[in-house]
Amino acid sequence: MNILITGVPGAGKTEVSRVLSERLGYRVVNDKDFSVKNKLGRYEGKEYVVSISKLNKCIKEKRRAKTIYEGHLWCELSKNNLSMFEYVFVLRAPKKLLSKRQKQRGYPVQKIFENIFCQDIKYIEKKLQDKDIVYKTINAGGNLEDTLNKILVVIYGKGTGYSTATNRKGN
Repeated sequence: MNILITGVPGAGKTEVSRVLSERLGYRVVNDKDFSVKNKLGRYEGKEYVVSISKLNKCIKEKRRAKTIYEGHLWCELSKNNLSMFEYVFVLRAPKKLLSKRQKQRGYPVQKIFENIFCQDIKYIEKKLQDKDIVYKTINAGGNLEDTLNKILVVIYGKGTGYSTATNRKGN
């Protein structure tokens, strides 16, 4: 089984993926680390710009079972490559939390604004919908355990007071 955890920077993807991988015994593949390791782009200043066509070709060749793929770039994959994921989760976080986390990482104000704007307009969700990919949106601004429970309920169908309903609109 492969799992995709995506969302804008600061939504909690890395931490959720790390803890989830420990619980499931899965490996984690970060989009930027994968892209740099496989030379799929180039640095423009401090930012690594990835070629999506190279990313699509490389992931097709290097995909592995029992892996959590985390990062905001994965939503740019082709429909065929996105179809390799049994579960796709889009993490969302409150604007104040996103802003705080991105400031701590040294993001410029303009980049923080752009990332929050992308979450507001549901950029990632729209990319997935355009490719007819089933996903579940998870509000991840609260407790890590709550976020993990929401994900595990979708995967295993167990939990209290949480619907496992997922559809192409992410509801």
